[in-house]
Amino acid sequence: MRRLIEYLTANPKRLYAVVAGALLLLPVALWLDLNSLSHHNLHRQATSLNKLMDDVRSYYAENVVARVQAADGAPEARHDYHYIPGAFPIPATAAIELSGRFSEILPGVNYHFVSQYPFQGRAPHEMTPFEINEMARFSDPE
Repeated sequence: MRRLIEYLTANPKRLYAVVAGALLLLPVALWLDLNSLSHHNLHRQATSLNKLMDDVRSYYAENVVARVQAADGAPEARHDYHYIPGAFPIPATAAIELSGRFSEILPGVNYHFVSQYPFQGRAPHEMTPFEINEMARFSDPE
């Protein structure tokens, strides 16, 4: 290393050429780094989406298809479907249950439903100041 430094200091034109070459290759190194970073981020996102889709399929198979197939009479959509043989979840119940599962799968994501009006058959949700403010903003967007 010392010999290289001595050689380059003795030949300034060569030193300038090395510095210029390094500066010219810097954008290439940056592009390769960003390309690798975006590839890893896309892979992570695709893996998370795959887990979510697997969970949705699993939920649907367990809580809709299996329950409808097990029904003696006409299947019924209900919010309290867990307690009624052959019943399956209404869309709001399915969304609430799936949101809990999504929060388990995706670290750092807390996904839940909030309403100014209590859901029938469910304990009311104590809204945070942020949720109260946002509900007011959604109700009156102007």
